[in-house]
Amino acid sequence: MDEDLQRETVLRLLQMDLEPDAVAYYMTKIDEEQQRCKDSYSQVIQVIYEKHQQPKFQQGTKKYKQKCLTDFVFTKNLQNYGWHIKPYKEKTSL
Repeated sequence: MDEDLQRETVLRLLQMDLEPDAVAYYMTKIDEEQQRCKDSYSQVIQVIYEKHQQPKFQQGTKKYKQKCLTDFVFTKNLQNYGWHIKPYKEKTSL
């Protein structure tokens, strides 16, 4: 799969479960890592795919899926590849 197709796949996977601001945040971080390591898009596709295969994830609410991605997939599962992304923090209005 070429790099542009991989990036589009990552974007679509993120859009399935995350809000637009979070998608933008994670895509920026993933794009930055892709510049450093050309396997980053495929690594993200792999960890998200594995999470999507879990019955508990499939049956979970949108909020549960978001928490799984932000608190586990991006922070812990990507560490298997030597990198991670700090969780996105929603901006709160005053």
